[in-house]
Amino acid sequence: MAVNHSSGHQSMMIWGAICGPIQYELIIIPLGQRRVLDFINNLYKRGLFPFMGELVEVSVAANGEGLTLMEDSAPIHTGLSSQQWCQNNQINKFTWPPNSPDLNPIENLWFKMNYVFTNLFNPKMMDELSEAIHIIWDTIPFDHLGALLASMSARMLMFLDKNGAPTQWQELYFNITQVFISF
Repeated sequence: MAVNHSSGHQSMMIWGAICGPIQYELIIIPLGQRRVLDFINNLYKRGLFPFMGELVEVSVAANGEGLTLMEDSAPIHTGLSSQQWCQNNQINKFTWPPNSPDLNPIENLWFKMNYVFTNLFNPKMMDELSEAIHIIWDTIPFDHLGALLASMSARMLMFLDKNGAPTQWQELYFNITQVFISF
């Protein structure tokens, strides 16, 4: 998501986490803090670890198992430092196929958020961009997140049916859901 103004284009990196119908606070990644060590300090330690800590007891009670982290194959997620940090903190990770954002529920959520952002907001300053992104994130309905999780089995079947090729799930998802933001 980006801000355009007369001096040029600026963008903002964000991080969020969901687990079924539960979401964690959105974290804005500060400019100049996008290296692996920054990622570990700002996101894994500040966001991921506390969120998973809150959920692990619920998960064990519900299904007898702990949690498994689902991330895409971005270099910041697959780098040695990130991998070691997760291992040292007993965070299990899925082995993720490359180029498959249509399988990851949060990627579908980012897609939908971008649609809402593009159609409802026109920020001119970075603080307006931050506010818009938080409004969208904070108004996602509980049942919308649960529906994303419930769609995983259908997505996996589509993925297998296509022998690992892109499934166009985002287009299907976009057509069968409604805009979740209200004012």
